[in-house]
Amino acid sequence: MPSKRGSSPIFYGWYIAAAGAVTNCFVLGITQFGFGVFIEAFRTTFGWSVAAIALGYSIRTLEQGLFAPVMGFVADRVGPRRMAMAGITVIALGLFLFAKATTLPIYYAASIVVALGQSIGGPNAFHLAIMRWFVRRRGNAMSVITTGNGFGYFATLGLAALLAAVGLHDAFIVLGLIVFCIGLPLAMVIRDRPADLGLLPDGDSPQDPADTTSRKKGSGGQVTSDSGVREALRTRNFYILVLAMAAGAASQLVWIVFQVPHLVAQGFRLPLLERRRQSTE
Repeated sequence: MPSKRGSSPIFYGWYIAAAGAVTNCFVLGITQFGFGVFIEAFRTTFGWSVAAIALGYSIRTLEQGLFAPVMGFVADRVGPRRMAMAGITVIALGLFLFAKATTLPIYYAASIVVALGQSIGGPNAFHLAIMRWFVRRRGNAMSVITTGNGFGYFATLGLAALLAAVGLHDAFIVLGLIVFCIGLPLAMVIRDRPADLGLLPDGDSPQDPADTTSRKKGSGGQVTSDSGVREALRTRNFYILVLAMAAGAASQLVWIVFQVPHLVAQGFRLPLLERRRQSTE
């Protein structure tokens, strides 16, 4: 990893973006995109209703929404690196608690812990780091991170295979170890600001006045890099963006949560899980 300007042809911000992509892939793949496999496993193992199990996911989503403004405030002062490390650790603890979830209250408690970890840091911390490390190429860097989201959907296959191999509760122990052992080193890749390594955003040179101008101005000639919360709250585009993201998340999360139970109800089968259940009976 480069420690100062010119020590590597690759700008350090791209290492952070790549680490964020990998983090999104397995953290979101386990806790969101592939969680429907666990819903079906909990239902068949303990006889809980899908509605009762999905309530845990609803609690997680509500908690993340309520904590988001507070954690954003804290992250600006603590820094994304520490927030990411703390968030990954709490997410891993939540997964370990899922391994002990034999009753609904414990299941809900585990859901709350995982949501707390995602609110503290997790993928969100990488987004904050990217905002600090990139200005002109911020869109490119964000696209690198979000590629991890797309690959995270493939986690469903791996989770189903893991459940079939080791069972429901041991699977959560394995996943907690994966999140901690892989996620923590990736979180440590983050550096809070380019200045920590003697760099400027986008890898610009301080001698080039054009770079300084581009860092301060957006595409419309308005200052964007130093805009704060108050400035954002005064703009109509901020509220349009919030409403669009809320509508998109609501429709997407419903499908993510219920897709596996819905497909099973429509006659699709989970052969790996069925073989596991038959072998334990």
